[in-house]
Amino acid sequence: MFLQAEIIRPFGNVTLVDEIDCTQDTHDIEVYPKGASRIENILGVPHRVLEVQAEEGSYIKFRVGKGKNLKPHGSYVLVIDYPDDLPRNYLVRNNAMESKRSFYTGRNGGDCFGAHYVDHNIESLNIPQSGKIEKWTAYMSIMDYTIDKDEDGKNLRSTAKNDGFDLIIAQYNRKQDPNTQGVALSKIYLYEIPNEEQVYAKIHLPPKGLPRRHLFWREEMSDGAMARNDPKIGYYRHKFRQLKMMGMDTYCKDLFEFGHVQHWNPGKAGLYMWDSDDRDVWDSIVKEAADYGLNILPYYEYAGANYMDRNGKPSLGRQLKAEPLNKDIWTDTKNCYTHIWWSEKLRVDITDEDTYEEFKKVIYGTILRYTDQKDNMLGVWIRPRPAQMAVGFADATRARFAKEANNGVAVSREDLRKNKALYDKYIKWWGRKRAEFLVGMRDYMAQNGIKNPIAIIDGDTSEPGDGMDNQRGIITDDPDYWREIFRKPPFNKSNPDDSITDITNKRFINQHWFLSGLKRPSGTWGHWEWHHACPGADPENYHDLKNVWITMTFHRAYSVMDPYCLEMFSNANGGQTLIRHYGLNENNLVKFTRDANGTPQKDEKGNYKFERLCGYAIHDSERAGRACMQSEVLAMANGNPYNIGYLIGSTFTRGFPVAVREFNTNYLALPAVPSEIVKGACADPEVVVRRYRTPNNGTYYAIIHTGYVHKKHVKITFPEDIQNLTIINSGRKISRNKIAIDLKPWQLLSLHSDK
Repeated sequence: MFLQAEIIRPFGNVTLVDEIDCTQDTHDIEVYPKGASRIENILGVPHRVLEVQAEEGSYIKFRVGKGKNLKPHGSYVLVIDYPDDLPRNYLVRNNAMESKRSFYTGRNGGDCFGAHYVDHNIESLNIPQSGKIEKWTAYMSIMDYTIDKDEDGKNLRSTAKNDGFDLIIAQYNRKQDPNTQGVALSKIYLYEIPNEEQVYAKIHLPPKGLPRRHLFWREEMSDGAMARNDPKIGYYRHKFRQLKMMGMDTYCKDLFEFGHVQHWNPGKAGLYMWDSDDRDVWDSIVKEAADYGLNILPYYEYAGANYMDRNGKPSLGRQLKAEPLNKDIWTDTKNCYTHIWWSEKLRVDITDEDTYEEFKKVIYGTILRYTDQKDNMLGVWIRPRPAQMAVGFADATRARFAKEANNGVAVSREDLRKNKALYDKYIKWWGRKRAEFLVGMRDYMAQNGIKNPIAIIDGDTSEPGDGMDNQRGIITDDPDYWREIFRKPPFNKSNPDDSITDITNKRFINQHWFLSGLKRPSGTWGHWEWHHACPGADPENYHDLKNVWITMTFHRAYSVMDPYCLEMFSNANGGQTLIRHYGLNENNLVKFTRDANGTPQKDEKGNYKFERLCGYAIHDSERAGRACMQSEVLAMANGNPYNIGYLIGSTFTRGFPVAVREFNTNYLALPAVPSEIVKGACADPEVVVRRYRTPNNGTYYAIIHTGYVHKKHVKITFPEDIQNLTIINSGRKISRNKIAIDLKPWQLLSLHSDK
């Protein structure tokens, strides 16, 4: 059976492999807790609705593709029909490719309240809902072996045995997700794509000679399936196809994770480090990514080499050359900045020449030695974890400060503790040294054959990304809605305003609350030095640098509403590097520990005992439908991002590919050159027109619609001197400088004029 492209765009003709009626007890359906679902008519269609539990998570599991002869590494499309009627949250775990993703509708906040490890920047906006049955649609491959629902890496299922794969749709408990109305499912489909190349997005890149924008992701806990695939490169081919389908241009892989080597051979760079198995995988990745026409941007959670030589001498990372300010008075810290001791086993001093020399070797081993792929190498993306590249106060570091920034006058730790002006001067010096390190790495790559290399430092060590100053609880455009929720169980707040940040109050933009939050060092307590382990962003040190950026964190809509904040993160190129942080929702999906009779058990304090519900849960959240691109569109309206990256907790996928591809292809069609807003181009305040001038290749324009609803016949007036104006993706010619155009919610549309 074939389905036409308009049904599940953008995948063209596909073959139906499996169909699940979610209201029926088929496909090895399993509901937890038992009996927690009901059949309900929603929008005229029968649905299975999962009831939200008070204290524990819940899920519905199906076995998809059982007996359907699924092909390892084949290209498929997974489609979930859901009602867009009320706020709901869907945690989708696809064990065929070990992908964990969630999407949420309406005024739901997506991430869970009261997370175990982090505070999420939860944002609830009054997003219009269609009142229709909509589709969550994901491109996927099937691995050689899939995992069962309970634990990652256990209970393996061979695809060759024709056993299908587990698909789990889960939700948090009521306190973690206070306004969800419960998972609701009508149908699930699995389609096969006969020809994978038919799904690749067509990208109209700017002509050679013009600088280009880039889109990429980094996956954290995503390589578990790789070890169970043969050949291993087959696992990464799925990622290359995913990039091509989504209209992205750059592959990024972590080569250090928490300082530990991942899938490359340091020995080939003359480095001695403890490294992972499968040390030659990076060789294959570099070659094949280039064959797919992708750029390559290695990612490094670098903290120095990790080993001990035969004489017991520690390597650079183990020398812990960056030292806390209070090391001399807090002897119980064991030279740690934070209580996360396992993250501090390795640490470098970014002001030390030894760090320069070692990281040059890293660059050689992961970039420069691949002589045939140098044209595909973009540069480096460095993101140290807490304390791994901390502000250091060792004797040698302070001596460098004295020589370079304090007129040769030595300073003690006590001096820095007592003299705030001196301390501030020291912190600014250290920030400049961090930028100088990036410049040194850029120049080293350029001197060794990398064309216009970029060097990026991501100073935000947090998973959900930094929040803003004066932030309280949930961020919303509808405070009254959330006041009522917080007044009721399970919260029972007498003063709910203490848990609400109202973004209709423009003070958060006018006073640049988010910028202040990004520049603020991490909060600390007791004798710990989190503020030195995770220093704030210092974008002012990058304004005059070419091809060197400190990244700007973004996530929710509010994070990209302030044009001044975006402008502050511009460098000499005239644009920004934005990295989208997701909250992971790590290990927050739990169930009661029960006895043989199913009775929840309590500990000695009378609290219910918990355990994992569906293995190690990591769910990156995105809004449903076109709203999934709201933050990116706002970033284009209020700034000029040249690079957009995503920090992902598991195997990357997106559930609304039409909107994603539309943005991505229009974004990459624009050159990475400075832009300006064309004043008076549109009377609608939700429509921004930007102009991008080039010396020899005409002028580019972007029409950017930030509104929530579809608009017809929006009038746009371009400058008088336009000639041969073309909508780039469609090729449609515009002969006049005034047009009336239909605009979808959160839409980016790129155009080009010969003049």
